[in-house]
Amino acid sequence: MTDLSKKYNAIYSSKPEYGLGQPNKIVVDATKYKTHGDALDLGCGMGRNSLYLASAGFNVTAIDLSDVGIEYLRESLAQKNLSAETIVADI
Repeated sequence: MTDLSKKYNAIYSSKPEYGLGQPNKIVVDATKYKTHGDALDLGCGMGRNSLYLASAGFNVTAIDLSDVGIEYLRESLAQKNLSAETIVADI
């Protein structure tokens, strides 16, 4: 585990609202022009953009170095009955 992954694990563990909220506006705007297909979310954090894209019907691959963030995303996907490939890796 790297120092950076430890840092984000601590943030996501102590401030669960940190990586939540609305998807990034540029992601939402892009779905007006691209309505389906594959999406790669690098540095996905807790997955706000990944969740949005999966709910819009995209095949999402989400990658982050924080296993805490990825686990939160996996739980959120399951709760919403969505799917995405999730990977813990340093990009």
